[in-house]
Amino acid sequence: MMVEEAYSKSVLWSVTGIFSVFLFFVGVTIFALMIRQKRATGSVVALFTVFLSYGLFQYIGFFLQETGYTQRAGRFAAALPDWLILSICMALTIVEMLLFCSIVSHRKNRITLMSIKEATDGLPMGILCYVPNGRILLVNPTMEQFCKMLTGELLTDGANFAEKLHTGKFLRGCQMIDVPEALVIQLSDDTVWTITEEIMPYESISIQAIMVSDITDAYRKTQELRQVQEKVLMLNAKLLKTNQEIVALTAEQELLAAKVKIHDELGQNLLSIKRLILNGCGTESERAEMIKRLHENIDFLKGEVDAVPDEYELMIGTAKRLGVDVVVSGTLPQTEPMKHVIATGIHECFTNTLRHAHGNMLNVCITENENLLTAIFTNNGEPPTGDIQEKGGLKLLRALTERAGGQMTVSAGPDLSIAIELPKEV
Repeated sequence: MMVEEAYSKSVLWSVTGIFSVFLFFVGVTIFALMIRQKRATGSVVALFTVFLSYGLFQYIGFFLQETGYTQRAGRFAAALPDWLILSICMALTIVEMLLFCSIVSHRKNRITLMSIKEATDGLPMGILCYVPNGRILLVNPTMEQFCKMLTGELLTDGANFAEKLHTGKFLRGCQMIDVPEALVIQLSDDTVWTITEEIMPYESISIQAIMVSDITDAYRKTQELRQVQEKVLMLNAKLLKTNQEIVALTAEQELLAAKVKIHDELGQNLLSIKRLILNGCGTESERAEMIKRLHENIDFLKGEVDAVPDEYELMIGTAKRLGVDVVVSGTLPQTEPMKHVIATGIHECFTNTLRHAHGNMLNVCITENENLLTAIFTNNGEPPTGDIQEKGGLKLLRALTERAGGQMTVSAGPDLSIAIELPKEV
């Protein structure tokens, strides 16, 4: 029984001895890696594990020797409890595992030449760094592929490749695209690349860097947007021409209506003259007033309609002829569609001033900030007696304002005012 127990114990300690040898070599490896990473604390801890694992191996060797019990060291070794030896083995194992994990973590978080190379190889953009004599310091696969498709040659000289970029010595099907303040190249596979160059001083030399980026999607969307913009400009030109025709037609209709009205007034004046003659020609003031009215009617009917290309001049001139003075404070906008909206507002407001308010002055106050233009229309006529019904001209004016991205507010008290707010960019 004692023989079997001694045998099993010797086998256990033999395995423990082999494991201590393994811990010894692992500790030496970790110590070497710590020295390479220049980590003093880790090197000291690794060296401690080396010595401790070596001492553990020596202890187990003494314990297994047949004559070890007669020696002083053997008697001391045999006196140590088994659980202490096993605890030391476990502690060494845990410490070396932690040191190994620390080495791996330090290597992952540290920037090295190899880590830079791995990072650049995975980038979707091409990178080339070279010294002035053309010797390449860094190049990634994307740049090599770009050079192959552009020139048909392998990228072996950075200065030569840069010269070809600027002189346009490309393969057939590759071409430069005219883009302001940028070097853009289209390859034979219809992909579009932008080229960026930079000089980075380093010690006594200057490192030349060239970067290429694929902008195919952005370029195509820009082209589509440019086509849409051209169509919008054409539509704006047609809209401007149509607006001018509408304004001219509206002005002609207003003048025609005004002439018809004054013609009717002229007939009434003639009837008044007849009545004055039959009644003894009336007083001197009545005769003077009648003569003045006749002169105004005749002068208006004799006046020719000049072609006025500007909407503001046309509307303000029409209002003046009809007896309404338009007073503008601020600067009238000259860009469409704001110009057409404000001109339409002047037309509608002086018409209402003349017909409903019986006034002779229309005030137009223009204010603006960075993003918004505001026009407020008021008159010196009679205030409205009831609720204002938006129909006809006011309804059309609100529709034009909202179509231009703005809003219109009508206030009835105490005096009638119409406020139009328009964004500067529609």
